[in-house]
Amino acid sequence: MQLELSLEPNGPDARTFDPPSSHKAVRQVRTDKGLAKLAYQAIRDAYAVNGNQPVSDDDLLERAERISGVRQQRNVLAKVRGVLEENGYVQRVPSTDRVRYVPIERD
Repeated sequence: MQLELSLEPNGPDARTFDPPSSHKAVRQVRTDKGLAKLAYQAIRDAYAVNGNQPVSDDDLLERAERISGVRQQRNVLAKVRGVLEENGYVQRVPSTDRVRYVPIERD
């Protein structure tokens, strides 16, 4: 799977009152294509496993940990999922209990 994301390091950083190290970390997350690929694969897999039902960040976390074999940080994956959404790889869908997403198939 090839992702050609236009990940802009000038996008939203950490909160204005956070230390410079937090801003640097967020910029690195926004440009990490390996992490973006993991998140996109996890969303696609969770979507398929759940019978093509929209995916929550909890589903994303569980599937990403299963794929990678290592513990992941939920807030980091949520930030990466936001980058995927900005770039048209996932779409937010209405839900009554929490925010959910569906993958958008790209050629």
